[in-house]
Amino acid sequence: MEEKKIIEKIRKALALSVNNPSEGEGKTAALMAQKLMAKYHISMEQVNIKEAEEISEKRVIAGNGNKWKYTLAHIIAENFRCKIFTIGSDTMCFYGYDTDAEIASMTFEALFKIGNKGANNYYQNKRNEAQRNGEYFYGKGLKNSFLIGYLEGIRGELEKQSVALMVITPDAVKEAYNKRTAVGFKTRNSSFKFRNNGDARDKGRTLGRDSVRKNRLEEKCS
Repeated sequence: MEEKKIIEKIRKALALSVNNPSEGEGKTAALMAQKLMAKYHISMEQVNIKEAEEISEKRVIAGNGNKWKYTLAHIIAENFRCKIFTIGSDTMCFYGYDTDAEIASMTFEALFKIGNKGANNYYQNKRNEAQRNGEYFYGKGLKNSFLIGYLEGIRGELEKQSVALMVITPDAVKEAYNKRTAVGFKTRNSSFKFRNNGDARDKGRTLGRDSVRKNRLEEKCS
């Protein structure tokens, strides 16, 4: 496929990801664009859609608790040419060019849901297993251990893709972000307690890696 045709296909997919009444179709289009860019080594600069775009923020309400969401938000922002800040303890704000911020927010929502579902399922399966075997179940920190691995898997795969695509947050976004967050914004503590359970961490890492590698977020959220 000629480079011009590939770039045009990526442009159409990115446009569809933003201007789409169906959230599911929007996510699928965004992921298709990422996959094409990675496969054919096309950078966002080559796609050249930024001149007509504004810098904006896309907000995602992730609820209270779940401190791991702050780490996930930073990982996503770093790998989608965005910056991140929070409003209160529950709202993640992805700050960047419209398309980048939109894709980042959708990716965060999907991966946040997958991670919580995966950690809960792992915890419940281990609890049921212990009950069947008549064993004492000690589950403190087990979910968090799973989530530590999950974040490691996501970071590893996204960073590979970002290196291949030469993803760098634009200076204009950095400058606008510094002005936007100059007063009244605090850095959220993303640390959380966990017990280092090797199996939980390995399972989480596999889920994180596969969720990015296979580009099957929609299926995993169902």
